[in-house]
Amino acid sequence: MVDGLYAPAMTEPEPADVAEWLWEQLQEKRYLDRGVAIDGVIKRFGDEYIDETDNGTARIKPGVQSKFRRLYGDKAYYEGRGEDGGWIMNQPRQPEVQ
Repeated sequence: MVDGLYAPAMTEPEPADVAEWLWEQLQEKRYLDRGVAIDGVIKRFGDEYIDETDNGTARIKPGVQSKFRRLYGDKAYYEGRGEDGGWIMNQPRQPEVQ
């Protein structure tokens, strides 16, 4: 109860929420660096959606990545490997000039 009123229940974020936030960031910047994305996810959602690869590199959990691909895979792609990389907005195809 908050000040005599019942507070609405807070729902836990889900992978789709994290994927949607990543998409919003990408739309704003057109490129989203992996490290910046990880830091943003931690600040906004906590470290629940971050884990480490076998070589100790931090990454966004596969469940979030697959949800992002399902929702926005036709609009963006990931380029790079390891700690060097990020998401890039797909450029709309320009009409061919004849």
